[in-house]
Amino acid sequence: MAPCRSTRHVEGGILVRKREDSWFEAWIRDWFPEDNPRPRIVIGPGAVMTGRLQFQCEVKLYVSHRASIGIVEGATAIVFSGEQPPA
Repeated sequence: MAPCRSTRHVEGGILVRKREDSWFEAWIRDWFPEDNPRPRIVIGPGAVMTGRLQFQCEVKLYVSHRASIGIVEGATAIVFSGEQPPA
């Protein structure tokens, strides 16, 4: 992840697609979930995202209380204050 320290504006939204695995890879991921953590998406302070945020897989979505985002589909935003979300 490349942190942005200043205000950023993103138009057009983002899409996080579901991973396409073979049956064996999916089986391994189901049996060893700690080895396959959910993607972590962070929208930091001052960010402006005017498009739709679409998630086709489970993610941890952290959004700063000082950020402005569009519609979120497929995830629940976890709002945080301060410069960084909890570890």
